[in-house]
Amino acid sequence: MHSTRVKSALIDTKRLDSAYYHPQYLLDEEQLKKIGSELLGNTGRFFAGPFGSELPSSLYLEAGIPLFRVGNVGSFEINFADMAYLSPEVHHNLSTSEVKPGDLLIVKASVGEKICKVPDSIPKANITQHIIALRPNGKTDIDFLAAFLFCEFGKRQLVRRSLGSIIQYLGVNDTRSVLYPPFSKTAQTYIGDKVRQAERLRERAGILKKQVHETLDNLVPPFDEQVRSFTKVKMPQLSDRLDIQPYRTHFLEQVESIKKIKYSQLNKIASLFSGDAVPTPEFLSSGIPLVRIRNIGLDGLIEQDVFVSSEYASRKKAYLAKPGQIVVGMDGYFKAQFFIEADLPQFINQRVAIIEATGIRPELLCFWLNRKEGQNQLNQWAVKTTVEHTSLSYISKVLIPRLDDKMEGVLADKILTSRIYIWLSGQLTTSAKFLVEALIEGNLTETELKDAQEALTRGDRGPDRAILQRLTRKGFDVAGEPRLFADLDALYAALDEARPTDEPVEA
Repeated sequence: MHSTRVKSALIDTKRLDSAYYHPQYLLDEEQLKKIGSELLGNTGRFFAGPFGSELPSSLYLEAGIPLFRVGNVGSFEINFADMAYLSPEVHHNLSTSEVKPGDLLIVKASVGEKICKVPDSIPKANITQHIIALRPNGKTDIDFLAAFLFCEFGKRQLVRRSLGSIIQYLGVNDTRSVLYPPFSKTAQTYIGDKVRQAERLRERAGILKKQVHETLDNLVPPFDEQVRSFTKVKMPQLSDRLDIQPYRTHFLEQVESIKKIKYSQLNKIASLFSGDAVPTPEFLSSGIPLVRIRNIGLDGLIEQDVFVSSEYASRKKAYLAKPGQIVVGMDGYFKAQFFIEADLPQFINQRVAIIEATGIRPELLCFWLNRKEGQNQLNQWAVKTTVEHTSLSYISKVLIPRLDDKMEGVLADKILTSRIYIWLSGQLTTSAKFLVEALIEGNLTETELKDAQEALTRGDRGPDRAILQRLTRKGFDVAGEPRLFADLDALYAALDEARPTDEPVEA
């Protein structure tokens, strides 16, 4: 049984639960007060969305004023998928919860995990009751503030102030009471710029992917996507499956649409196998990350929290990912992701299919699998039990539309570049969090950041490079850990490519 003593001066009479006084929380507060801190409430106006009775789902539209729900708020970025919209009239009636570009959004339930800024591309929007908005008053760099809230000192304070039994929930007033370090304006700008650079890379990646989609949209003939309750199946379309799933009208029409153009069956241009059935006792809290279905994201691997030992992986080398290989979930989630060198090492489990492309660029193949053409076919052959399940034999049947080699190469290069940009953007936001922690812990000084920021304005990247070289995958100046940025020249090249046209290029 653990016990600790708390000084009376540290007792908050509104919070007498023991978890609130965990020794780590008290040490965080002591450290922040030692370097000088202020209340988060001093940085701007806090507000939340209307109660559910004021904003029922019946008011949601497919177009209009964007409405941010929990699923639309990510880690430093907006998730535009499944965005709901409101009519101008409804939005006007809920004007007290209107959010604008530059406002910070904090999800109440996913404490310390879902925080992002409203982008300039959304002039106005609204939020639900499950989101806290912070409208900055200009006193603090808002991107620096986001980096602080994501770093361990900020995240633990948000978790500490949340309440709940099954789900931890954060309140507006409790969020105002969070302590933050008001570092110098130059230091905040240096860290905030890393977040803004990440945002620019994501925007550039989005432009490249949009260009690829536009090209591919013109390739596959349109077809009727409406799901009909019955259909007649021609004899050549029958297989060994007698259930309705493979013969749904929109699935069959998708396949017939592809057959009108040049295409390849997947097993003719790639080899397929699945990962290893890793025994639960082999799961570790650190080591080589294990890729499961839940870890496959559209723009990279996410939330990796299970690992295997190097010794185990060395005995199962066939299941270690290689650059260019593609992974596809086989249970309930059929999204695909390809590996770049920076992702590795990774170990693959048995519910994930591994595809090794031989007759097509893996970047383009992965892109096709995530588009309508691929997802329809993966779902066509899925077996519906407790969860939808597919298999290697079913995946191998997928038809892939083809172009000439030159055009496929152009598109694959754009997809690869966008994937690298997304990866680098994640490294930049991670660097921002680590830099905040290094300042708080005294491993880095504001003077060092000031000198680096001033050098950047002169076009000198030397001091910036020196600081970034000290970042590792586990933090700042962590001995024995690989560098966070393995190739700074590649980072700077990407930043130059994504730079606004009116911004000078640093040397």
